Amino acid sequence: MLDAEALSALLDERKEGHVDARAVLGILAANAPDGTSLFMVPSIALYEVRRGLLKVAAKRRLRDLDRFIRGYADIVDFDEVAANVSAEVWASRARSGKPPGERDVLILGCAVVEGADVVTRDAGFPSAEGVAVRTWKEVAALLKAG
Repeated sequence: MLDAEALSALLDERKEGHVDARAVLGILAANAPDGTSLFMVPSIALYEVRRGLLKVAAKRRLRDLDRFIRGYADIVDFDEVAANVSAEVWASRARSGKPPGERDVLILGCAVVEGADVVTRDAGFPSAEGVAVRTWKEVAALLKAG
């Protein structure tokens, strides 16, 4: 599951992690049957990326985003179950004095519900039991090793 930072890195050659993100996409696309979604993108991450591109009127990147979503991703909606999981994670972290970022914890809730790991560039991204949080570099290394 991609957070907004990971999705941005995939689309923008100026972002840290772009080369690794494109390498992962290439490896997965080469080994997947046609029409297979390779990534899950929470609707929240899609919102974050799209609003940023709209703000700066980045028409080419908006087209790239739409092309990527159509070709390689399934959109995961934030639903009641994800909301409950996210609230529990947020409350637990807040009690310990370390509340996570709002959108990050919503994305994490989606990952927990889907049983998916999260790809991010955010070193402070929250974690939850059963969900690995990885960078594009880590995912690329895993794919190349195995």
